[in-house]
Amino acid sequence: SSRFWPEPSRLLAAPPSPAPLRCCTPPTRPAAMPAQRLLLAMAVLAAAAVLPGLAEEESDFDPNNPSEVMQKLDKDSDGKLSYEEIWNGVMSEVEEEDKSEEFETEFRPKLDKHFKASDADGDKVLNLDELTTLMKAFENDDEEEL
Repeated sequence: SSRFWPEPSRLLAAPPSPAPLRCCTPPTRPAAMPAQRLLLAMAVLAAAAVLPGLAEEESDFDPNNPSEVMQKLDKDSDGKLSYEEIWNGVMSEVEEEDKSEEFETEFRPKLDKHFKASDADGDKVLNLDELTTLMKAFENDDEEEL
């Protein structure tokens, strides 16, 4: 063997794999959104996680489109959203570390207030027009707090 050239068997061998990267601190999470902003974001994520076959369509989902929000959250497919469907959809997607007493004490009263105000016909479920009203009420809350 030559002093300047590697052995032929070393030329054909696969290169060594790089050592795994290690970091001393875990990645940081973005700051949590205010509770009222979580309604739409959590509803979208909840539906995508629970309803089979919709994960591929998630990239096309528009959380500002009441029709799409209705489709994702309407568990019993009656074309209306109950308080429970909205609450459960949001809560199923809130990560454990974000589920705090503060979240529930801020979010639930707003959902109570806006749900009742949006339920124009008083049937305790929201149709598409009433869902649109609910979404606008949460948007108005966000604007008022800024």
